[in-house]
Amino acid sequence: MTLTKMSDEELLQIATPIMDNLMDGATEKNWVKHTTDFTDDVRTNFSEQELIRRCNNYQTSHGNFGEREFMGLVRHPIYVTFYWKQRM
Repeated sequence: MTLTKMSDEELLQIATPIMDNLMDGATEKNWVKHTTDFTDDVRTNFSEQELIRRCNNYQTSHGNFGEREFMGLVRHPIYVTFYWKQRM
């Protein structure tokens, strides 16, 4: 089934675990978890050291990721944009 024919709930069931990996991986400074859903090209160009550097930077000033609230999504012809409110 194409993204354009999926319901909002079906799309959210795909996107939520991806966001969980991103946010939890960043909080834990776990590169494997954080990048598990990246394409090979993006993963190759984003090192574990870079993740740790960025996490140290924002965690020092803002803290760790907390509760996340789904705000909505926007459908485009070939992709979907999701919007969440992420608390720190």
